[in-house]
Amino acid sequence: MGKDEKERLTLYSLPVTRLDAQEEIVKKFIENSPKPSLLLMDRDFTIEVIKLLDKMSIKFIIPAVMNERVR
Repeated sequence: MGKDEKERLTLYSLPVTRLDAQEEIVKKFIENSPKPSLLLMDRDFTIEVIKLLDKMSIKFIIPAVMNERVR
């Protein structure tokens, strides 16, 4: 593959609806993909997802507004 060519890689594909719990979707993704060294996520993820990632020892970054509650 040449220097300017880009390659896409699909790690896992899962049909989801608004009724599916975020933590179950993330859990299935992690269980069916190589273990990530770091997940970069947007602000829409719930505290349940954060707890799941902590429990699974997965490092992650989620942007947050700085205030007295955010370390």
